[in-house]
Amino acid sequence: MMLSQRLLFVFLALSTVVHSARASLVAHWKLNDGKNGPTQVVVDSSNSGFNGTLGASDKVGAEDGDPAWVTVGMSTANLDPVAKLGAVLQFNNSGRGTFVNFNSHAAQIGRLNDYTIALWVRLKKSDIKGGPQSFITISDNTAKNTGATLCSDESPDKGSPRFLFRETGLPVGADLFPKTNPLTPEEWHHVAVTASPSSGVRLYVDGKEVAAKPDAIVTLSSLTDANDTINTVILGADDDERKGVHWRLAGCLSSVQIYDLALNPAQITFLADPKNLGTPVP
Repeated sequence: MMLSQRLLFVFLALSTVVHSARASLVAHWKLNDGKNGPTQVVVDSSNSGFNGTLGASDKVGAEDGDPAWVTVGMSTANLDPVAKLGAVLQFNNSGRGTFVNFNSHAAQIGRLNDYTIALWVRLKKSDIKGGPQSFITISDNTAKNTGATLCSDESPDKGSPRFLFRETGLPVGADLFPKTNPLTPEEWHHVAVTASPSSGVRLYVDGKEVAAKPDAIVTLSSLTDANDTINTVILGADDDERKGVHWRLAGCLSSVQIYDLALNPAQITFLADPKNLGTPVP
């Protein structure tokens, strides 16, 4: 084989590897759907079409405690999501419907082995001492403690980020709880978790890794077996057989993204840059 042919072969082989490792956007909920008026629908801007619904019913309004679209204010020194996206979604920590559900798409999302969950969150100061507050939960709500939850927790530092992965009948698969990186209330923070059988699970805040378990295997697909099935994907709360809907969020969310690979640190840094709000990784 001539040298030029060998070089071409190596180039094509490397191109195939790079292409196969490119992350695909599974879901992207910008959470700005209310910028032109009230709506119960949360649209997925990826190609998956994983749209969701506010609250426990299709009723518009506060009778179910639905999250509220906010089109003014909510800016901080580092981020102005209303100016950039037109609206954010505010959760009130009370009422039976204070969440967004994507349950009709839970089975597809629950097939992921490798994944990244990334989002922007702003906690409400007055409610930061009220216990854990879930940003997103992917679970089997007919089982006890079966699912993955990205949240904040109250102890010992109020509002510390946390990622919990639990399987029925098994020890906690991962509990990333750095406890020394509290999310400052009334400020926007970027929080992300990456997971892969080959690299474990890692938790990031504002683009920086704050906790990791390199040997942990926390594939979402492992949560589905003869006894359990992923049937719940919700924003703003947790949901399981033991407690029902709980760990409600008091605060705002913006630009929630799910990928089918564990993004690398440079990609997480890209997502955590305020000027890239609402933009997927290239």
